[in-house]
Amino acid sequence: MAEPIFFSEKLARAIEGKQPGEQLDIIAGMIAEAEAQKAVGYGPPRSDIYAARRKWLAIYDAHLAPVTITSKDKESCVSS
Repeated sequence: MAEPIFFSEKLARAIEGKQPGEQLDIIAGMIAEAEAQKAVGYGPPRSDIYAARRKWLAIYDAHLAPVTITSKDKESCVSS
């Protein structure tokens, strides 16, 4: 299989088959590296970096976001 060229392809291949927590770490590292490259004048397009951030947020929201307490939950905690 050919080595991916584009940042988005590299990111997709890097996180494929990994657990959500590991995916978040990989994406964060790739974003940091891409930002450092941009700071010195090269690296992936900003739109790819923004897409990677959105991917990180989507994975976080789907798998690791804190549980939201509803008003019904609050009532049961108070009455206990």
